[in-house]
Amino acid sequence: MIRSLAASGRHAVFLADRPRGVPGTIAGSFIHGSRPLFVEIQSLVSPAGYATPMRRVSGLDANRLNLILAVLARRCGIGFGDQDVFSNLVGGLGATDPSLDLAIAMTLASAKQDITIPATVAAWGEIGLAGELRAVPGGKMRFKEAQRLGFTSVVVPAHLKPEEEKEAAQSTLKLIRCKTVKEAVEYLRTL
Repeated sequence: MIRSLAASGRHAVFLADRPRGVPGTIAGSFIHGSRPLFVEIQSLVSPAGYATPMRRVSGLDANRLNLILAVLARRCGIGFGDQDVFSNLVGGLGATDPSLDLAIAMTLASAKQDITIPATVAAWGEIGLAGELRAVPGGKMRFKEAQRLGFTSVVVPAHLKPEEEKEAAQSTLKLIRCKTVKEAVEYLRTL
């Protein structure tokens, strides 16, 4: 279970009142200043009401969302061409950091496939156009902070730096290492 948000300090506003048992939500991490910040990412996917589907974002980069949608369609076979898509970084903060790519992709796949991601799972990693997952800076700090916040599993790119390997080995976190976004989406089906 996630630790008391009173003890989590700066994360409280971004992780407070997270819905449980609802598809399309996960905790993601990006570097804010010099420290990792864990935030809730939400996505909603619904049938388009008009010929051209809507794409709406709040607090996230609309261009990154479109890139992620294209990669999910082409590399994972999860199309959104007839779906309206809404994605939100909860709490009013804005972020364009590509380390949120994997969390956004997982919320989109979760929402489209109606799969609930446990609140104890977090994710981070950049997605390339070939569908590969790329490591992002600050992995060692992210592992420490994820454990401190009470997350039990993290979905991350397969390649870790030596210091990240060491930190991950010393933690109690279950690492779900994925080489591609397709592997991360397939992991969702095991939940």
